[in-house]
Amino acid sequence: MPPRPELTEAQPGPSRTLAHMPDPITRTRARGKPRLHKLRRGRDRCGARCRDGHLCEAPAIKGGLRCLRHGGGSPQAQIAAQHRVLQLALYTAAREWEAARDTWRADCAMGRWSVAERELRAYEAKLAYLAELRAEVRQLKAGAASDAGRVAR
Repeated sequence: MPPRPELTEAQPGPSRTLAHMPDPITRTRARGKPRLHKLRRGRDRCGARCRDGHLCEAPAIKGGLRCLRHGGGSPQAQIAAQHRVLQLALYTAAREWEAARDTWRADCAMGRWSVAERELRAYEAKLAYLAELRAEVRQLKAGAASDAGRVAR
């Protein structure tokens, strides 16, 4: 049986301090290039600054400019992000059609363009209807507040 090293004996090799550990966010490679986690690859970064002044490293929500911690979860940010995604889909479909204009792929590209345009128009109509409802609620609240003021007098 081989002899066991004593616990008080120093083991050879590099020390395992925090400075030598790989960064858990970027998962650096041996060559020194940062490699992002598979769930973070291909996503835009949050544009917010943290309290210590550096940029936030978290991925932004799809189509958005902020992560969930910096306001990306708010309803207005979600609505703007969805609108931006639909606008980008329309732009991409239009560029695809431009590239495939005189080829056999033009019909498919035109179909994608019309679908993207229809989805964007439907979403914008929903946003307009939502704005009308909000204006109506505001008027009702203002009327209720003025009625309450008249009753109190």
